[in-house]
Amino acid sequence: MVYDVPAFAGIKLDVEMVLRLARHPNVVGFKDSSGDMATFRRLAEMLSDRREFYLLQGKEHLLLDSLSAGASGFVVSLVHLDPRPFVGLLQASRAGSDDKARSLQTRITALMNWIVSTFGKRPGTSTLFHALNVALRERGVCDNILLAHEGETPDWLRAETLQAVRNLGPE
Repeated sequence: MVYDVPAFAGIKLDVEMVLRLARHPNVVGFKDSSGDMATFRRLAEMLSDRREFYLLQGKEHLLLDSLSAGASGFVVSLVHLDPRPFVGLLQASRAGSDDKARSLQTRITALMNWIVSTFGKRPGTSTLFHALNVALRERGVCDNILLAHEGETPDWLRAETLQAVRNLGPE
């Protein structure tokens, strides 16, 4: 899998590079976390005949647009908060249930906007891990994903995460 995440890598892969890599026999897919929907659409169009090649979206607010453009699926961090809306979005998109898909995308985007707002209160990637930890614990998936140096989850973040998970829950 080729992963384009310019925010962490410091560079963005261009379309020609991705297409060259897609022809390599050891490359089975591409995950785009660049947020560049115009480039994603170009890639989807140019790779549309390659059904065995996985074209995945990595930005929560672009899931429905990407599926509509031809994405195979998506890989996103916030699916851990509650996978049901994400699965529902994929199913609704594939079934052509446009209203339901848009509704689910709106809820997922609201969740992403909330996560972004938490970084304004508590900068650092561990904020996301704390939120995921609260949600996973609440759902009974696991007890703790945090490392010792990440400390305790602030009360405000725990309360907001639980509310966000309730808001995201099934329709």
